[in-house]
Amino acid sequence: MSLGDEVGLFYDVPDDEYHGLKIPSNSSIRKFAELPALYELEYLKHEEDEDMTQAFQMGKVFEVLVLEPHKAVQIVTFSTKTYDSKEAVGCVGPQRIPIAAQDLPKVEQWVKCMLERYPFNPETKKQVTGIVDFEFGEKKVRAKIRMDEVDFENRIIYDYKLMRAIAPEQFEKDAWEKGYDTQNALYCKAMDILAPGDPWKFVFRVQMKHPYGFDTRFTTKYWFNTESIEKAWSHVSMQLQIMASTTAYRGYREGCLSTERFKWGRG
Repeated sequence: MSLGDEVGLFYDVPDDEYHGLKIPSNSSIRKFAELPALYELEYLKHEEDEDMTQAFQMGKVFEVLVLEPHKAVQIVTFSTKTYDSKEAVGCVGPQRIPIAAQDLPKVEQWVKCMLERYPFNPETKKQVTGIVDFEFGEKKVRAKIRMDEVDFENRIIYDYKLMRAIAPEQFEKDAWEKGYDTQNALYCKAMDILAPGDPWKFVFRVQMKHPYGFDTRFTTKYWFNTESIEKAWSHVSMQLQIMASTTAYRGYREGCLSTERFKWGRG
């Protein structure tokens, strides 16, 4: 039996198996809303490539050290400063997370801050995968979620973020641009189905990625109000319903353009 054949909650699912499953996720739903043709190209017809950017790899190492220090994952350092070097790319492999040697000590310090502010809880489940069917009348859409940490007793989903700027207004802006609100809505609605009971809550635990910010004053948590989550779910559910009946993935439409919406001007 393969992942995705049945609905439910699953543990210890390898990253490549999760990402290889071709059903909607928060990121692919956002891509579909942007342009269906891009969704088809990037999520249906091609395998996801390893993201070898500094931000992604540092975040990945941060997440593993916070949540799963016991996991059989090898953190591999390379000597070059750039992440697209031959040495860096050569470090990529199953159960291996490459990171520049100069970046690892900083990530370890940020991990220390996070765990000091929010200590590791051995009772919660880490890296939980959910496969869920959303029903809209006669339409049914199977989707997937990947949760960093789940506190089943208190019905809270925790998501960890390592970010350059974490002021409330900046987090709100990033949330809008990167779909943190739709992630919140999708995950909570999925868990309401997979683990019914009182409504699920979603909390972001955030660490500021400052080169000298190695104390808990730069560690915090955020959550969205009910109105934001409801608006986000309205958007997600609409996209899921469209995806359920789509067989042709449209591209960009022709049209007349205007520059009026841009605030900058030319002297």
